[in-house]
Amino acid sequence: MFVALFAVGSAIGRGIGPDAAASDGQGSQSLGPGFYAWSELKGGECLEPFDSVWAEEFTVVECGDPHTAQLLHRGEVGPEVTVYLDAEGWQGLAPTLCDAETLLDFDAAAELSDLTWQLSYAGDATEWANGDRGYSCFVTRSSGDKLDASLLAKQ
Repeated sequence: MFVALFAVGSAIGRGIGPDAAASDGQGSQSLGPGFYAWSELKGGECLEPFDSVWAEEFTVVECGDPHTAQLLHRGEVGPEVTVYLDAEGWQGLAPTLCDAETLLDFDAAAELSDLTWQLSYAGDATEWANGDRGYSCFVTRSSGDKLDASLLAKQ
């Protein structure tokens, strides 16, 4: 179970973040339209509807269609994180894990002054102890307005 306890602002800092694999506006491995468990998502998928990062299942839509959110990246925390973190600890890692410089298509996002990042991660220390090191980086708009294109950086 993934849990997100905070959202970070639109001007997320620089970090050693992930390598985004995108050539088609969605991740090259992202799933096509359909209904999927959160664990099946690859990164790059556009989502509609989107209520929260806590959802167990998501509906993936074409990124050219109006959508509420996009999952820009899924990754695993590296060996530098040795214990389960509290919300403040995860918030401190967010600029590195969800590195806008690597993940965000700044041309596509240029007109979006209300872009919000949300990070999800292992729900508790037990999941962490059982090996769950996964995290996901989502973007939405704080106004509730829809996105109409992929915001994933093209590589």
